[in-house]
Amino acid sequence: MSDDPDLKALAPDGAQILDVRGFACPLPVLKTRKAIKSVDDGGLLLVVATDPAAPLDFEVYCHRAGNPLEEQWQKDDLFGFLIRKGGAAA
Repeated sequence: MSDDPDLKALAPDGAQILDVRGFACPLPVLKTRKAIKSVDDGGLLLVVATDPAAPLDFEVYCHRAGNPLEEQWQKDDLFGFLIRKGGAAA
């Protein structure tokens, strides 16, 4: 998880942050799958990535894992994914 103050400013209160900038597919999703295990059901995880394949990868991952993708954004080469942990096993 990340303690980067710039990333904290992007995250809603109470959300955990996972910084996977610089990692290529499939590592961002694999790291997310591991990190979301520490999030309480109904809690939020903000994932920040630079992999151009990340938008499609995270849409598929969230759908399959039962963790709603609450928000998705892009700013230049930076992608953000706000994922709510569902009741399904991630």
